Amino acid sequence: MCPPGERELRERKNDIELFERVDPLHRNASHPALCIKKYTRIVDNVTPDMVRTRAALANAVAQLYSLLDSRPEVPFVTKSKFLWDRLRSVRQDLSLQAITDGFAVRLLEEMVRFAIMSEHELCEDTATVANPDGHNSHLNVEQLAKTLTSLRHMYDDHAQRGISPGEPGAEAEMFAYQLLLRIDSHGRYNVERREMLNDLRSAHLKVLLSPAGAYTRSHFRSTWACFAPFRST
Repeated sequence: MCPPGERELRERKNDIELFERVDPLHRNASHPALCIKKYTRIVDNVTPDMVRTRAALANAVAQLYSLLDSRPEVPFVTKSKFLWDRLRSVRQDLSLQAITDGFAVRLLEEMVRFAIMSEHELCEDTATVANPDGHNSHLNVEQLAKTLTSLRHMYDDHAQRGISPGEPGAEAEMFAYQLLLRIDSHGRYNVERREMLNDLRSAHLKVLLSPAGAYTRSHFRSTWACFAPFRST
């Protein structure tokens, strides 16, 4: 779940997170069954030992989500921050290896649901000067938007090849989230009528007519009315 070289380096630097420690009180000792690769912004000279196999990624994700039902003494915000970083690293490994099949789609769909759950649970625990350890809503929504965009590209690619890669109905669910995100106000994620129209215009008909698509459209009746003439073209 974590390259040995990274784990050893982090042990020397006392950079082992709470959920990776053999002893909760010591930051310098982990184990292959606990340590999970961190996200790094800059990746240079990537070698095979730096990226994880599908099996390793699947194990890492399972380990991460298992934390949500364990360690009840640890605040959810602490768990969320750890998962936020490690899931971002999973996305990075998928991208580095150009993995875009059903395996990747399913992982990203779960990441979207987790990001939304975190936003719901922690929306009143926002990081401030007085509460620096709180939830960073902007960063969470930013990664949610990026994950949804990646999913949209994967869905379109699979559709061109006549493949249905995700769970039944999941594409419509993700489309609904992406459209609803357009009315958010996190930084640059403000209402953009043009973006909503582009989303609607490029969506597959089965998605628009699905229960999730219909529910979402009900929140944008005026926009949908303006968009209707374009459907015929």
